[in-house]
Amino acid sequence: MSARSEKRQFTSNADFYTFIDTIAQRLCSGGLVQHGERLNTLVHKVAWTTSTELFGELRIALRKIREERTSVDAALLSDITVAIEAIDDAFAASACASIQCRVPPQKA
Repeated sequence: MSARSEKRQFTSNADFYTFIDTIAQRLCSGGLVQHGERLNTLVHKVAWTTSTELFGELRIALRKIREERTSVDAALLSDITVAIEAIDDAFAASACASIQCRVPPQKA
């Protein structure tokens, strides 16, 4: 796994989707067209109810690429890991917010 030293901050979902587009283009250029097209389809060709659904599907697709490691150079593999970690961080932040909302206030 990554040491998270190269952790990238995304300013918006659109910024993250642009990063995914770049990964998809690099996969296609490297001969992994099926994986690149899968990412492109997830981001641009499927109507999602929530960004959480999209993030979940992207995480599955990215993990599959990372696990297979077929013809993926180290820099691209690093970017795939950055994207997975960003999704994991978003899910963790969402879970924390949900938990805080459900905890009743403590009486003094």
